[in-house]
Amino acid sequence: MADTGGGARPAGSVVCPVALCPVGMLMTTANQLRPEVVEPLLKAGRELMLAVSAIMNARAEAAGSSRLEHIEVE
Repeated sequence: MADTGGGARPAGSVVCPVALCPVGMLMTTANQLRPEVVEPLLKAGRELMLAVSAIMNARAEAAGSSRLEHIEVE
């Protein structure tokens, strides 16, 4: 295979060799899109994860269960 320079993958190449790998499929798709398309999607995904985290924290505080432990992740 010819070197495309700078470690870039040729168009149509697969990032993950595992069949039906959701992460590999996402990376392969994102690799083929323009950065101005991917950036808003990443921001929206981050906002979604922050919202889910806030909901989970609120539910845990409301439940007052001793089974749950808050672990800080940096």
